[in-house]
Amino acid sequence: MESALVLALLRVLFAELSCIFVTLGQNGVSYFIKHLICMLYLTYRNRTTPLRFPEPELVTERHTPESLGLIYPEREWLQERPKSAEHLKSKEDFHIFHGTHIESESTLIFRLSRLQEGLCQAFMVLRLDGTDTLSLQNEIKLDLSDSHAYQGCGLTLECLAPMRRWRVNFNGLMNDQNGRERHVKFSGIWVAGSHTFEYPQQISIKSMADSLSHLHPLSMAAQIRSIYKDEFFYSQMGRFDLEVSVDKSEPQEVHLWGSRLHFAGILEPRTEVHKFGHFRDGHRLHLIIRKVEDQTLYFGSAYEPRTKTLAITSADMIPEAFVATTEKEVFAMSVGEQTLARQALKTRHPKVNDKFVAYQESATMRGRKGVILTMEVERYA
Repeated sequence: MESALVLALLRVLFAELSCIFVTLGQNGVSYFIKHLICMLYLTYRNRTTPLRFPEPELVTERHTPESLGLIYPEREWLQERPKSAEHLKSKEDFHIFHGTHIESESTLIFRLSRLQEGLCQAFMVLRLDGTDTLSLQNEIKLDLSDSHAYQGCGLTLECLAPMRRWRVNFNGLMNDQNGRERHVKFSGIWVAGSHTFEYPQQISIKSMADSLSHLHPLSMAAQIRSIYKDEFFYSQMGRFDLEVSVDKSEPQEVHLWGSRLHFAGILEPRTEVHKFGHFRDGHRLHLIIRKVEDQTLYFGSAYEPRTKTLAITSADMIPEAFVATTEKEVFAMSVGEQTLARQALKTRHPKVNDKFVAYQESATMRGRKGVILTMEVERYA
């Protein structure tokens, strides 16, 4: 491990020195020094911080119940189960699930956040077959979660197998676009379609260093500490298989493709935008946009069905399109009309003061239809 770490740091140092004259000519001495420090430190952090969900070994000499998939490691269960009251004193514990069907224009997105003092808060938007949009907003109720399942505001989220399957249930009232209350029930399974992608351990080190090195040294150090020490969340591609009923209607089977996110890092002010892309050929994308002073940080992950989830190394955006690049592929997307109107939530709580916005747009990539779901998160002190 130590020799591998030293070799990795030496490779970074050699790569930085090999392009020193180009970097100095384009950005100056200060940028070069900050970029070198960033690359070395972030490489060290990533090499010395183990993943919560490491890739499974495909070939092993010693078979165990875990390696055979008969049981799941306790460390994986601990990451997926509800956090303790002590954890909630300074850290987050909330889930976001979303899914969409491109042809039917059905969409489901919800966020369940556990707060302090035994409370939880939920936000949800549901649309079936492109009809009326139903919403659950600013709902703060008792947190009924136990050590095995998240429960509150009519939602129940139970992990059946870490990183693999979740049972999702809802029974409660939602409002339609005219403000009328509708009784909504749904129940089903969320099934993983990829391995987890962990933040910040798996994001592109070079793309972060390229952006952070433009900041003032103190601001750069603060952002590195915030992103690489205090934050932790992971995302995973997957699909919903649900049975949904509204009022007294017959239950309807719904199949949606999207992803889930679990946030468990330090509670702190931040403003960021999450864009989720899903296209007919199976390509999916999660791009995170964060504004720091006059710099825009782009990071995230992209999934190509023939490979695996890879880090986004660069991105560029204009109102009608955006491009995201990984080490193997370029995702160039055209954005169309809005297919789900903006839904906004504001929460005021002694420990949570934030704004959450969600909307959806049609999109195309290489002639393939798709959708882009956007979530804006603004958290204040």
